[in-house]
Parts: sequence; C-alpha cells; structure tokens
Amino acid sequence: MLVNYSVGVKPGQLVRISGPPVSQPLIVAIYEKVIEAGGHPAVRMVPEELNELMLKKGNDEQLRFCNPIGLYEYERLDCSIGIWAEENTKALTTAIPEDRHHPGRPQTVDGHLHEAGRRGKAALGRRAIPFASLRAGRRDEQAEYEDFVFSAGLIDKPDPIAAWRQISERQKRLVDFLGDKTEYRVKAATAPTSA
Repeated sequence: MLVNYSVGVKPGQLVRISGPPVSQPLIVAIYEKVIEAGGHPAVRMVPEELNELMLKKGNDEQLRFCNPIGLYEYERLDCSIGIWAEENTKALTTAIPEDRHHPGRPQTVDGHLHEAGRRGKAALGRRAIPFASLRAGRRDEQAEYEDFVFSAGLIDKPDPIAAWRQISERQKRLVDFLGDKTEYRVKAATAPTSA
C-alpha cells in the first residue's frame, strides 16, 4: 500500500526509505516492493538516539546547521517513505535543559523534503508502526493495539488500496462540491419534544 498507492513508485524513480533500526523488518519489506515496482531504493536507517545527542550536546550553530550532503540527496529524490517507530517514547523529554538557550527546532533536511512534497516535487509517505512503546500508558494488549492501527489504516480490508481509493473518490466529490462555496452551514436535527 505504501509503495504502490501512498507514494505510487514508478520505474526508474529514486526512493528513499528511512526509519530507526527497530523498523528494519518493515524497511526490508518496503525495499523489496520498491524493487518490484521498478524503483531504485536508498535506505537510511538512523538510530533514534542521534537526535537526542544533538539536542543535548549540540551548540547553537550545530542545531541550525543543515547538512548539504543531505540536501543534495533530497534534491534528487522522487519519493520518500519514512517510518515512525520508537523504542523509547521518552527519549527526547530531557534533551533540552531548562537553563539552556535554544534557538528553535534544529534544521533538518526532512523539512526541505516536506516542503518539496508540498510543492509536488517529491511523493511522500509516512507510516507509524505499532510497537509496544507507541501505546505506553494504555491498557490494551499489543495485539488489540495492532488491530486498532491496522483498522485505522484500512490494512485489515481485503483490498486496502481499493478501500483508500473509495475514500479518495468521496473526498474529491466533497472537495469539488465545496470548491466554489464561500459559506457552508450545518444544521443539527432537532430532537422531538415529548408532550
């Protein structure tokens, strides 16, 4: 679904697949599907601790720095599939001490890729995967949580791509209907009063 529908990989396209090491099984599966679609996969697996280290130890100049090698890569990508998965959901909670001046969010090449995707230059796909850490604080069992995530993504349907296409068609009809409207009112049904 990620490769053939969300991103729509075409033959000859350069496709970046990124995620932390904990997402390796999914990255390998996506890599295989990109090859089958005729794309050129490029994998970037980055330990999640690196962001924490930069935020804790990097100086202001390092936090603002945007890697030119990464920018060069992003300017050539046709598609990017990013996997969100964390083993430690509290990793960044102590990354920035209260007494330290922080100039804002670190500059990332991901921000440039997101902008490229917004402008239609690159196809983007992002997917969260249901690791136990993502449900921290919930009473649900892992299997129940996986069912929830797969159901929300329509992955539990016999043909998830067809299900998403139906949603896309309904959304397009609604967008077309609302496209030239300047005002839209919603009236709630009045509940019958008892005599």
